[in-house]
Amino acid sequence: ELAKKNLDKNFIVVELNKTIAGYCLKKIDESKLSNIKLLAIDFYKMVEVIKPDFFSGIFLNFSDPWPKKRHEKRRLTSDDFFIAYNKILKLNHCIYFKSDNDDFYEYSYKQAKLFNFEIIYNNINYKDDDNFDAFTEYETKFINKGIKIKRFICKKITEDLKVLSKLEEKYFKEITQLFGPSGSENEVRDYLKNEFNKLGFEKIKDNLGSIFAYKKSNSKNPKKVMICAHMDEVGFYVGNILNNGMIKPLSVGGFNYNSLQAQRVILLNNKNEKINGTIDTTPPHLLGNNNGIVNNDNLLMDFGFDSNKDANEFGVTIGCPIICKGDFEYSYDKKSIISKAIDDRYGIILGLIILHELKNLDLPYDLYVGGTVQEEVGCRGANTATYTIKPDLAIVLDCSPARDSLGRNGQLGILGEGVLIRHFDRSYIANRKLLNMQIDACIKTNSKYQYFDSPGGTDAGVIHKSLDGVLTLTHCICARSIHTSSSIMRISDYIDAKNSLLYLLKNLTSESIEGLNE
Repeated sequence: ELAKKNLDKNFIVVELNKTIAGYCLKKIDESKLSNIKLLAIDFYKMVEVIKPDFFSGIFLNFSDPWPKKRHEKRRLTSDDFFIAYNKILKLNHCIYFKSDNDDFYEYSYKQAKLFNFEIIYNNINYKDDDNFDAFTEYETKFINKGIKIKRFICKKITEDLKVLSKLEEKYFKEITQLFGPSGSENEVRDYLKNEFNKLGFEKIKDNLGSIFAYKKSNSKNPKKVMICAHMDEVGFYVGNILNNGMIKPLSVGGFNYNSLQAQRVILLNNKNEKINGTIDTTPPHLLGNNNGIVNNDNLLMDFGFDSNKDANEFGVTIGCPIICKGDFEYSYDKKSIISKAIDDRYGIILGLIILHELKNLDLPYDLYVGGTVQEEVGCRGANTATYTIKPDLAIVLDCSPARDSLGRNGQLGILGEGVLIRHFDRSYIANRKLLNMQIDACIKTNSKYQYFDSPGGTDAGVIHKSLDGVLTLTHCICARSIHTSSSIMRISDYIDAKNSLLYLLKNLTSESIEGLNE
């Protein structure tokens, strides 16, 4: 019916079910219309072969709502479908959605807004007919039964969705949850090693535990570019085991101790087994004259042991590492990630994605991408890694503390405002030419950026003064509540950091690196 009304437009029906496809083909043949064709193919296979921005409109009429949560990915408005629609739909063109199912309509409406489609029409009791719509026999039956038809039209207004790919989501869910306090980064290192092997890269490591994948250039006398992120997170070590089985920990990295009370913790014993516990706290009515302030002197952890001997029998001794538990979660609108260890698993993940993106390119420089150890206790791995690789240019990926919790006015480090142009901190003053190169990459890729200074430091502070001096750039984003079990970051900041860094690396040459020293 829609094709009949719009003879000046071409229509493609996509249907994988053979029975339904056969019915559709029969109807098309009977209509004698030349402006409608059938593709009996899996939708995603079509997306793989069709060129981007091909369609002027997408119609989703009364698709199966798949009401059970476990079937969510089958819904035609789930994340993967919207990502595909954004690829094949022309800019400023629309998706036309209709359903009789209230829950599916609400879900789909939220999905459209989540993926930055602009809602330009919305009607929860749709009865009208227009030239760019067609009532089916089912709709007439629904209306006669008093069932309301819900319809919305949403317009694609941006090419860049600022959403994670399947691989990126997998990395964030898995890598943020790896156990890796300073000095015990084994899980993170093993994960990286496995990914490097999958991608077919050679590996190089130092004796402290830092590990890198490297890609050699075919150019003559190439420069070396090192991209690093630290694998470690803040944590603890068992400092003492009291007679009652309580653990007296030693902190590793900077904590706000008031954020620690009643937090869940995980201890790795000498048998490589993980034991769950909690940080001890006292109810307010039992505090007495104690004001309840927690510090390193009165911090205790409870793993359920009855005695020192009991703990020892479970493989717990002085020196066992501990981290705070902090599960991966999305915010309600899926625009933010909440997790432990965003500082600096963000950088580890971005490094892996860079390897995926550049693995088949012939770069004019040798590329080293990997993770350093013990950043949280003095950037120790950055020092040994630099002496191992001897880079001409280093790019440090890290996550800095946002400072926008009380408002945006005059603040540095605002979630959602993109890459940090970190020009100054306590251990590093940035090279102006490198900053200009970074800003240019952000502008060229329409990536947001913001100026930032910090009383803290990153691996850049050690790297830039190693050897006879190394050109060093930080490529950071910010997150709220870092060094806790519940940091929060914006996905759009990660996407901006990725896009701008890829542009910078694809346009970098050995000559341009040489020119930075002039």
